[in-house]
Amino acid sequence: MTETLEVGDSKGHVISREDLDKMLDEYYTLRGWDVETGTPTQVKLIDLGLAYVADMLGV
Repeated sequence: MTETLEVGDSKGHVISREDLDKMLDEYYTLRGWDVETGTPTQVKLIDLGLAYVADMLGV
């Protein structure tokens, strides 16, 4: 992630660790995952019909 891109429209650009962390947090939030653990939230599991999994995991 610290090397510049060699080809394409983003040639010469680098993604900082801070920017990557922000993008991951946003991705997890949009998917209904916990940003700290990267796992689906209780609400997401229930939405997917997996309430029993939420119960097993204690979330």
